[in-house]
Amino acid sequence: MPRFKMWRVAVCVVLLLGSVNSLYAPGQAHAAKGSAAEVKTVKKQDTNTKASDHVKKVEYARSTVERLNVRTEPNLKAAVIQMIGKQNIYQVLDKQGKWIKIKLAKSNGWVHSDYIEYVQDGNKGTVKNDTKATQGETKVVKNDTKATQGETKVVKQEQDKFQSSQEEKPQSVEQNKPDQAANGESDAGDQGASVVKIVDVTNLRVGPGMDFEIVGKAQPGESYTIVESDGDWYKVALQDGGMAYIAGWVVQIDSANGAQDPAGQSNAEVNYENQVFIYSSHNRESWRSVARNVKGSSVDDRDMNIAMVGRYLGDVLQEKGVPTFVNNIDIARRLEEQRLSYSKSYEESRRAINTALKTNPSLTYFLDIHRDSDVPKQTTTASINGESYARILFVIGTNHNNYAKNKQFADALNELLKKNYPGLSRGVLLKTAKQGNGEYNQSVSPGSILIEIGGANNTFQESQRAAEALADVFSQYYHSKE
Repeated sequence: MPRFKMWRVAVCVVLLLGSVNSLYAPGQAHAAKGSAAEVKTVKKQDTNTKASDHVKKVEYARSTVERLNVRTEPNLKAAVIQMIGKQNIYQVLDKQGKWIKIKLAKSNGWVHSDYIEYVQDGNKGTVKNDTKATQGETKVVKNDTKATQGETKVVKQEQDKFQSSQEEKPQSVEQNKPDQAANGESDAGDQGASVVKIVDVTNLRVGPGMDFEIVGKAQPGESYTIVESDGDWYKVALQDGGMAYIAGWVVQIDSANGAQDPAGQSNAEVNYENQVFIYSSHNRESWRSVARNVKGSSVDDRDMNIAMVGRYLGDVLQEKGVPTFVNNIDIARRLEEQRLSYSKSYEESRRAINTALKTNPSLTYFLDIHRDSDVPKQTTTASINGESYARILFVIGTNHNNYAKNKQFADALNELLKKNYPGLSRGVLLKTAKQGNGEYNQSVSPGSILIEIGGANNTFQESQRAAEALADVFSQYYHSKE
């Protein structure tokens, strides 16, 4: 009897285990199918991720030096179509080896990548890059860690920044030594080292400004190697191994091989003769829509100002075949550093003109770009083909003997403007010494003129359109004189 019971228990256990296995098998198969589905989903997500990673991102860049050639093709033998400085930002269109193609105002051109830094977007911070594919870029690593929730974590890794010594680019740039630049040789910087040549007794200071302590005096005939520049100031190496700062507007700049370079200017000697010099005596004049200083009668801004219009005018003139030299000296800053009044603006800009003439004696036309004061917008605005333009006023000072020739030049531009852009010109205004400066640096040349583009109540965009129109008529005038 006990044996019979044990046999029945054994049979029951076997039957029970068989039922459990039969129940478990379908579940296991279902789980396997689920895993396969998950793998398929992950692969699909990964495929989508890779596809999205291939979407081309718009890149922007700007020059790291004040004087950089833009060429028609990505090689040193190609023609120079214009020169750019540090101020403007350009869209990157293409890359080829060590060259980058950028979008200009009216065309495209190639610049050498050694003197370019990338900008995160059209107007914000920069990411310095030596243009190698693996540097200056952001790696995006996507990892699906929560498949059940359908979430994807994106981890951004920035490349290590260059050491400061690697980020420093030589002050001698591609356009100054076209046969040596971009050759990848280690001694390129030594070949283009620059020095300040002292022309009068000059203060040596501990920092870049008039408020810094004077640590010595530089004597006429002495030369100092430039370590770096800071605005209008140069940091130089002293003979005892120390460092000091010298104001750029009171010295002459020479390269190590003796080629001169104008102190504080945006363009160095080029392979053609410059004819037009653009500057702004009141360079911080701005517009009410963007100005940060609107106290009293002032409508000024350190960054968004009329000097931007001057630079744009220079770019367009270059594209139209007019060799143009744009000065980027911050006249307002110089006045502050020397504790000079606003009325001394024209004296400071005259010094910039004189410096430019020493290295560019062929300069013939001098355009001082301003905007008018706080006058009603309807007075300073015109509508042309459905677009709003800042109107243009030519100002001639009569406080010198040859002002009639300056007026003749202004009249010619005025007539061309009226013919090609009806309603854009506000005419030619004569001013005596009782109405202002009265001379406005116009005695330097019959081709010297003060041009007011719009007023404080216009916008930068309206002024930019006016600059394009002005460049159009000026190029017509210029080429008619060739």
